[in-house]
Amino acid sequence: MPSLTTSARPVALEGIDPRIVGLARQAARLHPRPGSPTVLESSVGGPMLWPADEPWPLCPGEHALDQDGPDPLPLIAGVQVYLRDAPSLPHPPGADLLQMMWCPTLGIEADDHTADGHLQVFWRASSDVKTVLADPPAPPHERMWAEIVPARCVVNPEQITEYPTVDWLPTELVEAVQRCEALGEDPTYTYNLLAVAQGIKVGGWAGSASFWGPAGPDYFRCKCGAALDALIQLEDEWDGTEIWRPIEDAGKTSYDDRRLSQSAADLDIGRGYALQTYYCTADWTHPIARYMQ
Repeated sequence: MPSLTTSARPVALEGIDPRIVGLARQAARLHPRPGSPTVLESSVGGPMLWPADEPWPLCPGEHALDQDGPDPLPLIAGVQVYLRDAPSLPHPPGADLLQMMWCPTLGIEADDHTADGHLQVFWRASSDVKTVLADPPAPPHERMWAEIVPARCVVNPEQITEYPTVDWLPTELVEAVQRCEALGEDPTYTYNLLAVAQGIKVGGWAGSASFWGPAGPDYFRCKCGAALDALIQLEDEWDGTEIWRPIEDAGKTSYDDRRLSQSAADLDIGRGYALQTYYCTADWTHPIARYMQ
């Protein structure tokens, strides 16, 4: 049993239309909390199982401000996920470990939806790593970009069920959702808010589009033309509605306790938005795409 659990949705989405059940996907909420993970564990901001004979990746060297300089910067350790902790993790055949890293600048928040090297993902078979890099580059916490350098956290994976947001629903189901929301008495419980979990998660469905469009399957395309699909979401654990607040954190009322529950990784992506990353469904080697949502 996971140590942190999500409460049942206040509205049963499958009751809107039985066809929604057929679109359900499994995702894994990571529930990061401060700790001291090892390279053999899934983590956020923790040490990575990085081969000693493999160069540490660098960003392209195109940074937000002149003070960042023209030279490439070492990427920082972002999220490491073992398949055993997140069975819904998208992965190429033979891989059981995903490692996501990004540049310690605002490059990961750029409007260009291709990561262009500022955000990189590595899939590998953990058993292939015989010798681990002993002294990887340290995260630059002293930099002004510290808000996108994650705090070191252990994770508490929880498997959950998600449903596509309105952006991804067939037209006939969109109409059913709209009719249901029109009849609802509590405007807090919108379909999109309940369909996809908040927080740092892997797999499942992507959250709803917030300030760009048009959205939907035709919009999310790799440069090769193939469809993109949801990989990792970076976001606070829960928002003011507290719908996605873990049951075990319900009694924590002090500011510090709530802060540790809501934003343990201490990430501030785009002033409170979520960063959703996508992988190419046709070729695992193609660059990751990212969208602010």
